[in-house]
Amino acid sequence: MTEAWQCGEEPSIDITAFVENGREPGDRMVTEVVIGALLKAAASGALSSLSGKVTGATWEKLKRDPSKKAFQRALGRAIERYCETEQRLTLARPLLARRGPLSKDEVTAELGKVLRHDATPDPAVLAEHWRATMEEPVTADLNAEAGALLELLHTELRDEELFRPVFAQQSLDAIAEEAATSTGSLEQLVESLSNLTELADSHLAELTDTIRAARPALSAHVRSWTCLINERTQGFVGRAFVFEAFERFTQENTRGYFLVRAKPGLGKTAVAAELVRRTGHIHHFNVRAEGINRADMFLRSVCAQIIAAYSLPFTDLPPDTGRDAGFLSALLDQVSNRLRDGERCVIVVDGLDEADTSDHELANVLFLPTLLPRRTYIFATFREASPVQLRIDCEQLSLNIEASSEENLADIREYVRAAASRASAFITTERLTTDDFVNLLTDRSEGNFMFLRHVIPEVIHGRYDANQIPRGLENYYEDQWRLMRSSGKMEDYLPVLMALTAIDGPLTIRAISEFAGISDQFRIRTALDQWGQFLDKDKIELDQRAQTRYRIYHQSFRDFLRQKDEVGELAFTHQEALSRASDTLLNSLYGNE
Repeated sequence: MTEAWQCGEEPSIDITAFVENGREPGDRMVTEVVIGALLKAAASGALSSLSGKVTGATWEKLKRDPSKKAFQRALGRAIERYCETEQRLTLARPLLARRGPLSKDEVTAELGKVLRHDATPDPAVLAEHWRATMEEPVTADLNAEAGALLELLHTELRDEELFRPVFAQQSLDAIAEEAATSTGSLEQLVESLSNLTELADSHLAELTDTIRAARPALSAHVRSWTCLINERTQGFVGRAFVFEAFERFTQENTRGYFLVRAKPGLGKTAVAAELVRRTGHIHHFNVRAEGINRADMFLRSVCAQIIAAYSLPFTDLPPDTGRDAGFLSALLDQVSNRLRDGERCVIVVDGLDEADTSDHELANVLFLPTLLPRRTYIFATFREASPVQLRIDCEQLSLNIEASSEENLADIREYVRAAASRASAFITTERLTTDDFVNLLTDRSEGNFMFLRHVIPEVIHGRYDANQIPRGLENYYEDQWRLMRSSGKMEDYLPVLMALTAIDGPLTIRAISEFAGISDQFRIRTALDQWGQFLDKDKIELDQRAQTRYRIYHQSFRDFLRQKDEVGELAFTHQEALSRASDTLLNSLYGNE
């Protein structure tokens, strides 16, 4: 590295302090420190490689903290997106290793070339170091994989406000003077990447490896759920009473359905995701907001997973796989006959209440079989009181998660206690003990994990004092709504939120603009930034460019918005939104702009 980056820029990763404090090297905090240091070193190396290739003024900008943090974010998001696509979990594991390919100067020099219009990064350099750090030989084309990662980095750098002018004008000298930085977003990214390393060592990775090794025609039917599982299992605690009940059910019954019911925000999807992470069971998640809720999607994905996981003699799915439960039932019979004593086949299905039943209203939701063969179990979740068509002619057990139950409140306390170290400033300022903090947040949460997901970051960043913390999820949403009304920007924010509320699907900014009737995309971006904690973002490549799509993170917030009378103040009803969307709905759902 050049002299400009030697002074304090090459972070040493010393785990001694953690071990001395009772933490083992595999501890989550140590992993986050390692990944944070890796991103920092890689970004420093990439930018230092540009020394002597840019003007003095540009070099001064590149040396500043905003440039380094922007590169870290882009690199972290590129790795995250790579890990979450096409069953690449295990393949991506070395990218986050302390002495992995991204710790090499030759590799970081290639990363730096992504910012240059007069040079092209060489995937072979990354692939060579990548291959050297793999514990076992791989059949994957690492040159192609390295090229895919570099392309993702290109996309993420282009999306960074600081570097956007570089790509627009094809000149590093066009780098912006300053750009907004978010330490919180970088911290969250490191946490996400840390969780991905755990997923790469889990039973889920074993299943994804098996699917990836299956014939292309077969694996093409399987959607990667790594992104959702990674997001929903971060900071996961407790729920032992659910897992123990399911284990007892499988031991006491030779087959059957185990049904988990709960109100919104109590962590049904998190439970399903954690079960899949721990066990690598066959799985499917219904996400109505992304249009992933049809029976044919479920049947094709699950059948392909079963064939791959149990090495059944099929190279592709029959054309009628998605029409009914016939082929699924036939596969389960074959698997049941192959299972030895002590073995079982488990299918995890999340969100039965979100499934589309318009084409089979009189049949079981998702065409789930009424009968299951021996040693076969279905673990399914759905919202309490939601109408779900499900006839079961074999053993079954329903478990209701109650917000006020001792088991649920114990898990809430454990979750809050795990966050206490990050809220030390709040605890000190409010003159609380850790127990006081746990009791306060547990009481205000009313047993709802979604409340804590939103409120704890707000507490950590000093947006609440102890007396201001609202009680319950509904009051938290009301609190945020009042803030929007008092901001004086109601006219900007409301149409954007209503567009996201009216359409059950991810929308690009262009689609939001058409639905909301707002031509100024800056206004839309401002509204999206304001409500970022309530939104999910994903990126797709379309027409050779990246497009970001937004959707509301949780159905409880969507339900809250739909109850608001303020919609009428702007004469922007849901019916009008749907009418306005009619010509572009199909394109918007698939990300077309």
